[in-house]
Amino acid sequence: MKEKINFDQQIKIYKSVVDTIKNNLTEDSSLDQTTILSATDSEIGVWFYKTCKLKYGHVDEIKILQIKHLKLHKIATEIHSAKLKNNLMLANEYYEDLAKTGLEINKLLLKAQQTLNQGIIDEKEYNRNLNTPLIRQKNQTISLDIDSNGTIVMISDDFLSLTGYSNKDVMGQKFTFNQSTDMPNIVSKYLLAGLKDMQIAPSIIKFRAVSGKFFWTLITGRIFEKEDGAIDIISFTLSIIDQQIIDDHIEPLYTKLKQIEDQIDIDSSKRYFASYLKEKNRSYEDFVNNLVATGKNDKFYSKKGVFGATLKLFNL
Repeated sequence: MKEKINFDQQIKIYKSVVDTIKNNLTEDSSLDQTTILSATDSEIGVWFYKTCKLKYGHVDEIKILQIKHLKLHKIATEIHSAKLKNNLMLANEYYEDLAKTGLEINKLLLKAQQTLNQGIIDEKEYNRNLNTPLIRQKNQTISLDIDSNGTIVMISDDFLSLTGYSNKDVMGQKFTFNQSTDMPNIVSKYLLAGLKDMQIAPSIIKFRAVSGKFFWTLITGRIFEKEDGAIDIISFTLSIIDQQIIDDHIEPLYTKLKQIEDQIDIDSSKRYFASYLKEKNRSYEDFVNNLVATGKNDKFYSKKGVFGATLKLFNL
């Protein structure tokens, strides 16, 4: 996780330079020649040229800041010269320009900080967001395409807008890249378990945005084949699902599966899930479809058993 850029200390130093010169106008104190007058060797000058310009020189605000930085020290030199000549009126006129430049510098630093931190969430903020749901709009088209290796080759603009990722962040990633870490791995395996038979089982997945906020979604997929019959593209649609279904049926089950995976292993999670579906007399696909259609998870009674389908999906 990237760390946010913070220019608070530099803003304080620039302000200190301006305040020191102001005090010098009204007091008979001597200026530290290097700290106040040198654009390159002062504390703030060393930071600007050896750190700020090298790391962030591509940012427009930093390019402008360099001009303002040089101007600040040039005005400081003029003020110092005017005071040595005992021309306090001129020195005070220069100071008005100095104070204005100092404010412009601080605004540039704040704006540069905002630009550089765009899309970055620090660890504390991310952790605070872990229990916060994202609000999805019903008219958003959340979709993504993967190749036969599970690598993302296309993603919808609405997905990027919702999650805060950029196209560059996502392309080439595995489609599970932003699944929540509290998701059981066995569920992700189910999603592609039917590929050998050219089938995609619907799944209910919890994703996270860049901010750490989450959203639950129903994933359905469609397979597009090459001329030789091999898989070309798998196109997924991520639909809104009733939160009551998540609260009543999915979260309790997924929490149990994840707990088994963490404390034992994924094979034990697989066996537990198989037993759970067998008790409900449903395949995984039927389990999901029934929840979405009815909001219930009652045991299914039928003369035709579905155990074969259940076990088939577990043959990962």
